[in-house]
Amino acid sequence: MGSKSKTRFAVKMNGTERELFSVRERQNGDLVILLKHAKHYEDTSGPIETDGQKYSVHRSPLSPGFTIKHTLNLKGGGQMDTAQYRLPGEHGPCSLLFGRTTPDLSPDKYKLASRAKDRVIPLYEDDIEAATLFYFLLTCDPTFDAATIKTQTKITTAQFEHFQLICLSGLFFVPPVDGADFVHVSTSAPRYDPSDKPIYYGLPTETKHLQYWVGMAEAYIPMLAELFYARLQTKPFVEDSMLPRIREMLSIYGHSPRLTIDRMRMARSRFESSPSSHK
Repeated sequence: MGSKSKTRFAVKMNGTERELFSVRERQNGDLVILLKHAKHYEDTSGPIETDGQKYSVHRSPLSPGFTIKHTLNLKGGGQMDTAQYRLPGEHGPCSLLFGRTTPDLSPDKYKLASRAKDRVIPLYEDDIEAATLFYFLLTCDPTFDAATIKTQTKITTAQFEHFQLICLSGLFFVPPVDGADFVHVSTSAPRYDPSDKPIYYGLPTETKHLQYWVGMAEAYIPMLAELFYARLQTKPFVEDSMLPRIREMLSIYGHSPRLTIDRMRMARSRFESSPSSHK
């Protein structure tokens, strides 16, 4: 039996399609979301080499709720799991899964390798060129009209049998680097041994609608910008004289590559003008 089709979210960068993540729908309607994961996971003990990252979104067979599980596979064996358990609200199974900035997407592992039966969903029609992409992934009922969302970000959707995925994205007008930052939501403490029983913390008493999670995602944007700024400060090709301009450019974001192409080219030229610029 051949492998099942996938839904692949992608962007075009410097003329080539790059995959961000793919989604496989199981026969029971549950979703498995496979991320193009980072090489290392950074925590307080230092960088840990990783071997895979995924989310699963599934309904509970024993309750009206649904579960979102995050699994980070570690190089050499082992994994780290977190999860959130939610009750459906006004807009069905709503929650924020994660948000992130993207690293430099030029390595071959990001090349889009779709098959004829796959569904490819581009976040943008135009080439994002030198910009750094950030995006958030949310879930809700497949019948929800995403056009009613109030947001300053770009909305991209994919409908499945029991869930709808909504991707909110934007562009920082600064070139990407070989690292990225990541935020996600959970109602459980991390567990490092899959045999351990997960402990789910108390749920909010009121039901959260989708706009609540959109607001949470947008509240994370300045934090991602600050994390990106801190990461840029460690790069040898970033001179101190560049930092005020970089901070200014990270204080705004857009979602129209066509309208901001000159600004992105200017950002790229500021970095590439130095002989020590990253490749």
